[in-house]
Amino acid sequence: MTSRAFRIVGNLKMHLPRGILQEYGEAVDQRSLSLMVPHPYLSEAKKLCENTGITIGAQDVSAYQEGAHTGEVSANMLQDLGVTEVLVGHSETRHRGEDVTLQLDSCRQSGLSVIYCIGEDSVSYENGETFEYLSTQLEAVKSLEGVSIAYEPRWSIGTGKTPSFKEIENVVVWIRAWLETHFPGNLDKTSVLYGGSINQNNCFEIYQNTSLDGFLVGGVSLKPAVMMEVIDLCKLYS
Repeated sequence: MTSRAFRIVGNLKMHLPRGILQEYGEAVDQRSLSLMVPHPYLSEAKKLCENTGITIGAQDVSAYQEGAHTGEVSANMLQDLGVTEVLVGHSETRHRGEDVTLQLDSCRQSGLSVIYCIGEDSVSYENGETFEYLSTQLEAVKSLEGVSIAYEPRWSIGTGKTPSFKEIENVVVWIRAWLETHFPGNLDKTSVLYGGSINQNNCFEIYQNTSLDGFLVGGVSLKPAVMMEVIDLCKLYS
């Protein structure tokens, strides 16, 4: 696999990020990455990572722009904070029952970029129904403008298990084919990332053996020094 532009996105999940962000601000140097931060810390994160190669994004967004939706955070609110990107459809948020089609539409109206997460559960994987499962999730996408796709098999997240290189690449190729079929001529607008137990021990081999455009990293993103190693191994730093 030849050298190529490759993106690393860290998801800090529900952890107190202040100390972690300070470490990133000191360690990032010339490296470039994005960090998805819990809503209460977005403003502070932007300040702590100012003048670095770190872009701050949000972990979720409401399907609604405003109204009687106590506790929710709208795309307009995120934009008002200077946030430019958000995760939609992460497996750890789907259980809330949000309409991902409305979430994606709301982000598009507000000009927010989206990393749209899709991934099959263990039953679908074991039954060989991965593509049928992913197709249902991809139907929520009505435009590729500002949208990246993150394939994160639900059975892999937090388990230490990862699909084989061939399995990952088969899904990546299938996603691109699906997107080209439904949005012909627009495929170059959309990056395809992989998330699911990425770490410093497997990242480079996955990078080498697939045509992915980047990684969505979970647990390892809580360890800035290890995250820097992942970035370096994926040739983002020279």
